[in-house]
Amino acid sequence: MAQATRTRVSLTKTDLGTSAGLALLEVLQSIADDGQLTPEEVEQLRAWLTAHADSALPGRAHLDHIVTEILKDGVITDGEYALLHDAILRVLPRSLRSIATLRRRERKTAQRQAQRQQVADARAKAEAEKARNRPLERGDFMVAGTTKTAERRSACEYVSPGDQVWLEREPDNPYDPNAILIEDDTGDELGYVPREYAADFAPLLDAGAHQDFTIKKCLETASGLAIPVVRGALYAADSRQGRRSRDEGTSHLTDPYDERPVRRRRASASSLSPRSWAGCLLWASMFA
Repeated sequence: MAQATRTRVSLTKTDLGTSAGLALLEVLQSIADDGQLTPEEVEQLRAWLTAHADSALPGRAHLDHIVTEILKDGVITDGEYALLHDAILRVLPRSLRSIATLRRRERKTAQRQAQRQQVADARAKAEAEKARNRPLERGDFMVAGTTKTAERRSACEYVSPGDQVWLEREPDNPYDPNAILIEDDTGDELGYVPREYAADFAPLLDAGAHQDFTIKKCLETASGLAIPVVRGALYAADSRQGRRSRDEGTSHLTDPYDERPVRRRRASASSLSPRSWAGCLLWASMFA
């Protein structure tokens, strides 16, 4: 079975002895010089092919066919760029083809390395972001000192699970330099962070750590006093998690006719038990 022969399209010495051959060589060398193709270079080649439509150079017909095909839809894909680059290498004289091939290979290697570096940079950035938003310390504790003052006892009656609370440092506290006051979302004192947690939390808060703490639940003593249980975490100062303080912005439940925050009282058995006419009415209204 006869084997099909491949038509020669490369520029020969005879072709380079003509003005058209030298002009085509100049165009192809300028295109292949950096190992990549651009839309401007494709247009440059198309313009030469159009201007030399009557040329008998074998390479011209080969290139014209490839350029016409890849420009049909007005969009040149990476595969079509590669196809045209192969055609250009095939038309170049053998003495120049190896140099152009080497430059193209170097260009591809550089592109692959750049792509791998982009992937590595993206992974490193994602890992850094993940680490930045990872908690530095976690806490789950009962608020200390809730019954020390009438104001704290009253404030503890108003908080409910899910309410935001804020940790405020008291470095000048005479009893504990690591003291951390806990306030509700309206700024009323609830009590303090227990000493064993405060020792770890204080340096982080002093360094500007972000915080995100809420009421987990409310316990009740035998005498009916509320003791909130708080849980949450501290994050790095540049974290996207939490806030540095209440002043950085948080939503308050507000009365539409009053700019002052509206306090939400925790429902307790004593407040709802029918011990008075008011208690009876409230009790009835809730279960009517």
